[in-house]
Amino acid sequence: MAVQFKIPPSPDEKIYNVKSFGGVDLSSAPVKVDKLRSPDSLNTMPDMNGNPVKRPGYFLRKTYPDRINGVFYLSLPNATHEIVHAGAKIYLCLDNDDYTKDTLLYSDANDARSTAYQMMSKLLIADGKKLLLFDGTSIVTAESVATIPTITISRAPTGGGTSLNPINLLQPGRHETFLGTANTTVYQLSFGTLDATAVTARKMTSEGAWANLSEGTDFTVNRTTAAVTFLTAPGASPVAGVDNVEITYYKTAAGNADKVNKSAIMMLYGLNGAMDRAFLSGNPDFPNYDWYSQQNDPSYFGDAWYSILGQDGAKVVGYTVVADRLVAIKDRAENGRNAIIRQGTLVDGKAQFLLAGVLQGEGAIAPKSFGYLSTEPLFLTRNGVFAITSQDITGEKYLQNRSFYVNRRLISEPNMQDAVSTVWGRFYVLALNGKVYLLDSEQAVYERDEPMSRFQYECYYWDNVPARVIWSRDDKLYFGTDSGGLFEFHPRDTEANHYNDNGAAINTYWDFPDFYGDNFFLNKTIKYISVMVAPAPVTSVRIMARRDGVWSVLFEEDKKTRYFVWSKLTWSKFTWSSNTNPRTVGMKYKIRKFDGVRLRIQNNVLNEPFGIFEVSWKYVESGIYKR
Repeated sequence: MAVQFKIPPSPDEKIYNVKSFGGVDLSSAPVKVDKLRSPDSLNTMPDMNGNPVKRPGYFLRKTYPDRINGVFYLSLPNATHEIVHAGAKIYLCLDNDDYTKDTLLYSDANDARSTAYQMMSKLLIADGKKLLLFDGTSIVTAESVATIPTITISRAPTGGGTSLNPINLLQPGRHETFLGTANTTVYQLSFGTLDATAVTARKMTSEGAWANLSEGTDFTVNRTTAAVTFLTAPGASPVAGVDNVEITYYKTAAGNADKVNKSAIMMLYGLNGAMDRAFLSGNPDFPNYDWYSQQNDPSYFGDAWYSILGQDGAKVVGYTVVADRLVAIKDRAENGRNAIIRQGTLVDGKAQFLLAGVLQGEGAIAPKSFGYLSTEPLFLTRNGVFAITSQDITGEKYLQNRSFYVNRRLISEPNMQDAVSTVWGRFYVLALNGKVYLLDSEQAVYERDEPMSRFQYECYYWDNVPARVIWSRDDKLYFGTDSGGLFEFHPRDTEANHYNDNGAAINTYWDFPDFYGDNFFLNKTIKYISVMVAPAPVTSVRIMARRDGVWSVLFEEDKKTRYFVWSKLTWSKFTWSSNTNPRTVGMKYKIRKFDGVRLRIQNNVLNEPFGIFEVSWKYVESGIYKR
């Protein structure tokens, strides 16, 4: 009888395919990361369809002799002015290449990161040393042009009257107006112990005009008692009920100006959400205070126009505006009530900014991390990037996390208080320690591991961006460094020379989650790998695998990925192909009998754009894995 042998059937081949992508997931275990995300990706960002592509590189615009503390813009009808705060100096930028051709505007600034906002036709600059004003031509301190307020009106020569305005913290001068009497020569001021600055006066003549009077010629002053004695009585008012004497005098209150000048945190806000008053905080001597200016007058901060925001154990870190309300975000407080909400209203005809609520949630940590992404205010906390929404303001909700996918790496960064941010198109860009964390407003997804937040932004991670300050303008991204460099990112296109970091190659890769097949306990063998890459005149791809903790190169391809364009001709990377469609690159390569493996798609070649559209591999499972 013939012996029959049964040949076991070959294992069924299976396909693993990734055709849509999210961002990175640096917070989950690599084996648990959704296959559309990467457990480790470097220097990628999404294209218009969400596919990962290499970020553009950057180039040096110019170098200043001191570290960059801020770059700001003043937009006027006839021109837009760019100023650069470097070290203790502020320059008007006149040349894109050579700082020595710029105009030095100011040389006594604080050598610290500064903040600026435009109010009307002036740029307000808060550096923690002096509040500065730039009008397009020159920079002056707010003190030097500070408004002298009229503090009392309808005052009798002997005293009394009606309080009109508070004294100006930035200005020791003040006006008082009197309703004179026929024969009185002595007029009593409200405050004694006056400064040595000359007192001035005016009186209304019988024709209704104002005549100037001088100390020592028309009157004398007792600075201790604050009595002004006229040599000739000013007389009664020629217009019934109208004040006819005005006296201007000066009394310095120690520390008043410093309350404003030493505040480096600023926001514009006003009644009904109008951005017409400057709010300042961040004074280290008054960590839970803020002060606000007169409407459209940043040189007038009344001594009564301030708020005490919670306890002094938690400082104000930054501001944001949600709907028509101003929110001051504090550092971590014991009870977690870190967001203090105020709303502007009129009380007896005067602006008041009254407490409208307090939100519980994470406190802010980095003053320069505040930004608006698709109208949603974001800021950095010790537990990641958080947001406040209009629903949070009107309800009793917590602040919401938005950076779950990068939090594990982000919150382990040292010196989180030094993080800086900007909003660049659809992205919130957070720079810290030479790294960038990118949040994409056009990719928002619910994450079950962060149930208190309605959604999370897809995130991306870059390196080699040594930003001390970062900003965007006209859809361009810039940063300044500790060494005085001003850098600009190239546009996002396929120009080869746009893909280097000031001459250095950009290492870009996308790892796929650790692959354990359908059954982790079975042997897996990958038999074929294929990747569809974004076409470019010059590009290439490398595919790598990590098994048992060791990376190895599976294959590289630099011919089939390119197409020929005369204007982009590079002889060392020449190809005859004119096919501009996405390119499929694949090869048979067996990775045998493993339980788990990680695959990486990489391009780290100088001056090469790169992008991934789709990746697949064929594999089989057979037999129990034994190591």
